[in-house]
Amino acid sequence: MKTGILMRQSGIDVIGDVPGGWSVSQFFQGREDLVEVLVPYFFAGLKNKEFCLWITGEFLPAEDAKAALCRTVPDLEEYLRSGQMEIIESDRRHSQSKALGPKEILQGWIEKAKQAGEKGFDGTRLTQDLSWITGKEWEYCEACEKGINEKLKEYNILAVCSYDLNRCGVYRALESASYHRLALIKEDGAWRAVENRQWKVLEDSLRESEHRCSVLFENTGNPGFIVDMEGRYLDCNRSALEFLECSREELLSGSVRDFAPPEKKEQVFVEHKALWVKDGAATVETEYFIRGKTKIVELTVVPFIWKGKRVIFESGKEITVRKAALAKLNGELNKFKVLCDLAVNMSAVKPLDENLAFIVERSRGLFNADTSFIALLDDESKGIKMHVFSGIRTEEFKQMRLLSGKGLGGLVMQERKGYIVENYFTDTRILHAENPLVAGEGIVSGMAVPIQSGEKNFGVLYVFNRLTTSFTGDDLATLTLLGNLAAIEIMNKNMHSYLRESGQRMSSIIDFLPDATVVIDKEGRVIAWNKAIEKITGIPAADILGRGGYEHGKAFYGDPRPILADLVFQPDRELENKYPFLKREGETLFGENYVPSCWGGKGAFLWGTARLLRDTDGNIAGAIESTRDITEWKTAEEKLHSQLIFLQTLLDTIPNPVFYKDRQGKYLGCNKAFEDLFGIREEDVVGKTVYEVSPEDIADKYFEKDNELFGNPGKQEYEWKVRCNATGGIKTAVFNQAAFMDINGNMAGLIGVISDITERKQMELDLHEKMRDLEIFHKVAVDRELRLKELKKRIKDLESQLQQN
Repeated sequence: MKTGILMRQSGIDVIGDVPGGWSVSQFFQGREDLVEVLVPYFFAGLKNKEFCLWITGEFLPAEDAKAALCRTVPDLEEYLRSGQMEIIESDRRHSQSKALGPKEILQGWIEKAKQAGEKGFDGTRLTQDLSWITGKEWEYCEACEKGINEKLKEYNILAVCSYDLNRCGVYRALESASYHRLALIKEDGAWRAVENRQWKVLEDSLRESEHRCSVLFENTGNPGFIVDMEGRYLDCNRSALEFLECSREELLSGSVRDFAPPEKKEQVFVEHKALWVKDGAATVETEYFIRGKTKIVELTVVPFIWKGKRVIFESGKEITVRKAALAKLNGELNKFKVLCDLAVNMSAVKPLDENLAFIVERSRGLFNADTSFIALLDDESKGIKMHVFSGIRTEEFKQMRLLSGKGLGGLVMQERKGYIVENYFTDTRILHAENPLVAGEGIVSGMAVPIQSGEKNFGVLYVFNRLTTSFTGDDLATLTLLGNLAAIEIMNKNMHSYLRESGQRMSSIIDFLPDATVVIDKEGRVIAWNKAIEKITGIPAADILGRGGYEHGKAFYGDPRPILADLVFQPDRELENKYPFLKREGETLFGENYVPSCWGGKGAFLWGTARLLRDTDGNIAGAIESTRDITEWKTAEEKLHSQLIFLQTLLDTIPNPVFYKDRQGKYLGCNKAFEDLFGIREEDVVGKTVYEVSPEDIADKYFEKDNELFGNPGKQEYEWKVRCNATGGIKTAVFNQAAFMDINGNMAGLIGVISDITERKQMELDLHEKMRDLEIFHKVAVDRELRLKELKKRIKDLESQLQQN
């Protein structure tokens, strides 16, 4: 973030250029004083494309002010027509109005500044003649000015407040001047600007604060942007460039539209415009489209003044993975809700085709499919024919019949199981028939499951899309369950003489549900208890059907007490607090709890969903609860947590510093020795790069070697420096690094071990010094021996000569 103050021409010679957000007090003694200061002041504002507002007083009425300004600004009428200039006659009575107080007047100036920004003006400058102030009216003036000064900088306002020096006196003049950055006073016919030292101290503090904010902005781990009203990027930090995978030049030459998904460019821009005019911080969720990938980000947006201009600061946190997990969880919950909806809807007495149509509609909605339809067995042709459908376009397809064994439906009925087809026309498992009718409807990918009960076949339930779609095994299992519900409905209608109406039909449906399910009426009596719940509790349906007094709660907890099905329409805050997790959405209640009596005393973690049941008139008839055993999932979660603790403990026992990073070179974790070496806690390391942990001159080597390893996965060893942040000293170390892969064999990151060789290096230097000393000593000793031998030889020669003489 590059800080700086955008200077503006004041038009007042003794002041010169000033930043936006200043207020100046002018003390005048006649209308000529007002003209001398305010005419050039507004002339400069008009030239600089600023919005100008002149609120006149009794010394210089609006018409006279306009005439004075017109002598300097010949095209003043054009500025007035365009709305860049407004001249308003002041009404001193507004100070005594009960309907218009200081806050309301201040809000009026702020609204003018906002409108100026929206119209594209480069700031606002105004003046207010306060000559009418006397006595208690000073309290009004002080309140108004204090409020204005708090907002001047935020909305880029330059203000001149004019006071009649003869009326306010010296004491009031000094008091009023303390609220302004400068005071204008005329002495010996010349204007003099007096600076308020308090404002100077505040300005210095503000510059220091801006510098601290700049450092924090650049080094934060989250992407940060500064954006103007038109969505153009003005500045960003390093994390923002990493997140957007672009250069600073690319970012600063673009706008929010350039990084939005293609189909949402205008929507993102409109949302941005709405944020720009808001006051205060806001948190929004938005999407970025980066190199073919969509990233979901939670943005914290704060408006502020930057370089004299109102902008917004955006700090983001990527939540793509979290959103995907939530979407998957919501998908499972949606399936659960659809099944509950079906159970409730089909419990009412309705015609068969109406209930089958309901299944078709829910099937289409559940899989977000183009079409869904049911074809039932045709006794005459021994094939199947269309019965109910949703999303079908052609009449020919609606009338279609398939002979036994033909088409996808024939395959499903013969094999008595569901099938997924990615392309109906190229799937070799299908004996194709009526292909022109299928092609005319335009369907390509889909699923089909049998509608059957035991050995009895009733027909086929289909879901199809007109574009190639990859359905999953879970999707097929869910559609199979819906096909079973359709079979139950058909059986119920075929055997209606043997069954009671809605209650018996709902019990049959519930018995097919894989989750433990109980239904109670509005008096709390059990009216359905399926096979899955019999297995979990060990209590057969015959022993509990028709019983009330929370006997169903006793089956779970050992004593009569309400369960989710009771709490959904009879809330109990004390009892609800006993659930580790509980969430209410309208008429549905979700909860998780550990139940020790399940599975014959083995205990289990149960996830339950309860929902109100209503009759055809909308009155509450009872509640349904479905429960799923999630013990295996919880156990796996605890084991994983224990393994993570064990691995961290193991790492912490290793005396050498150990670290590991992701594919982007950001730290994923470290051990205790690493914390001690660098003087930093693990939680402060995670998510950071080497440049955020070590000085740049040292980190450059780390970055280079990491990239080498990412480019050529394997093992790596190199020697480099380490700066101990705790002591400030530099150590020499050997880095042993190796790449690690994910479960799919893709490069996931690296793990490294640091070996401190500082002492070894010093020992090598000491040994080298000693070897050099020995070499010198040896050379001196050899030279001495040679000199002695030469001396002895010369002595012998002399002795020999003496003997000869």
